[in-house]
Amino acid sequence: MSGAPAPAQRSFVDLLSFLKRNAPDPVTRRICWLAMQDERRHVVFGMAHLEHQATVDPRLRDRLRAAIHRRHDVLIDTAGLNADVFDALVVLAAGGWHPDDVSAGFDRVQELQHAMDQGRQRRLVRLGFRADEAAALSALHTRNFM
Repeated sequence: MSGAPAPAQRSFVDLLSFLKRNAPDPVTRRICWLAMQDERRHVVFGMAHLEHQATVDPRLRDRLRAAIHRRHDVLIDTAGLNADVFDALVVLAAGGWHPDDVSAGFDRVQELQHAMDQGRQRRLVRLGFRADEAAALSALHTRNFM
């Protein structure tokens, strides 16, 4: 096993879906859709592999947990969502500059973050983590949504 665990990769699929829904033009929507389809294949394969490995190697969860913590520790200065990225997503989701539009864009980004967190937690539980531990591990995501 190498690289970031699959539970976090699905968050990128969520981001691509958000970008597709809020894209300002058909070309951007299509590019996001194509990238999302490709990333979904990676996540499905990664999750299937990890689920299988969890059945044959009881230490897998320990290694995944350690990998998540190591990655967070190395990227501690980038934990959470970068304010510039957050603002850009709000403006994109707003689709306009009227205060009501910006408010709606803000709400959509909040919903995205919540959906990403819930998805990470579900995938971690699927791999055998307790719900409380999955929530704590999900909270260690990085600013780039990965």
